[in-house]
Amino acid sequence: DRCELLGLSSRRCTLTAPRHLIWTHASPQPLPLPTARLTRRSDRVLFGTTAIACLTKGLRMRKRIGKDSGSTSGAETGELTLPVISEGSGEEALFFVHGWPDDAHLWDAQVAHFKDHYRCLRVTMPHFGGRADSQNLRHRVEGYDFEELGEVLAATIRRETRKPVILVLHDWGCIWGFFAQRRAPELVKAIVALDVGPPSDLAATNRSLPMAVALGVVYQYWLWAAHGLSRASANTRFESLGQGIADRIVRTLAWVVKYPDYKDKNDAWSERITADACYPYTFFQREWGVKNGQFEDAAEPSCPCLFLYVDRKPFKFHSTKWEDQLRSRPLCKVVPISAGHWLQIREPQRVNQEMDNWLSTTLPLAD
Repeated sequence: DRCELLGLSSRRCTLTAPRHLIWTHASPQPLPLPTARLTRRSDRVLFGTTAIACLTKGLRMRKRIGKDSGSTSGAETGELTLPVISEGSGEEALFFVHGWPDDAHLWDAQVAHFKDHYRCLRVTMPHFGGRADSQNLRHRVEGYDFEELGEVLAATIRRETRKPVILVLHDWGCIWGFFAQRRAPELVKAIVALDVGPPSDLAATNRSLPMAVALGVVYQYWLWAAHGLSRASANTRFESLGQGIADRIVRTLAWVVKYPDYKDKNDAWSERITADACYPYTFFQREWGVKNGQFEDAAEPSCPCLFLYVDRKPFKFHSTKWEDQLRSRPLCKVVPISAGHWLQIREPQRVNQEMDNWLSTTLPLAD
């Protein structure tokens, strides 16, 4: 047998994951990686060697991922569309898009509030519903870049409705949604963006090396590494071990950064949250931000926009320049809110009220 992952050619080499490495995914509280449970020296050596080899292979895959999935043509995404949860009724449709590490249920409070007067459509982005879900839907294993997911959202909107929708976006969902509006402005009547600016603006806020390093050290490098480890160990004899370690890293970080905003404190340990859903961080690191292409000088977005952001945090995901430009435009509004990054969970009533007021006054003028 050949130890392909470690690059060893000896036919006598046989590696087996020790029993000490087995753990469950449903732990009610964050646990460190299980290195403390490796009591034998041979186990510690095996664990460390495997992790380093997987990470090294993952880093070598960066360019290959870019070559395989860097195109933004609809044909190369296979005209992928997403399953949609539809609730409520009304002449106008709200189309909700989440970010990391969430799924369609992030918007429960907003759907409950708006479904009496709006048709509420929400999706779970590729790989954010868990591995079984992605396998059933035949999602591309390496994920999709930002512009591709913009096209996927546009194709999904075309399939679901003949009228333009109001996009309601959060986190990475803002980037994907802004790309969708750029590619197909006829599909989007207005945008409600929560806490993240448009693609070119996100790149502008991270052009300084200290800011880029700070964001990476805090969380992005960990998620990027976890995605690389999961991809590197896939389809090898170390798949279960590598993906288990990678998922543990991601779930621990999800618990740390989002803990106050989980409705159920065990949600961070759900098997739905996997390292496979960290592909946005791989593309972000590979491109040193978000590629803006031919849209760099365009107004963002070109439709009416309500921007709600958290005013008290170490760094913002938008620039003051873009905020000022948005404030100066008709039918656009900027509202700072004292809450956490998941403000729709921390302050649902405030978010719903701001959306209600803006939509009632803006939509009649946007026609």
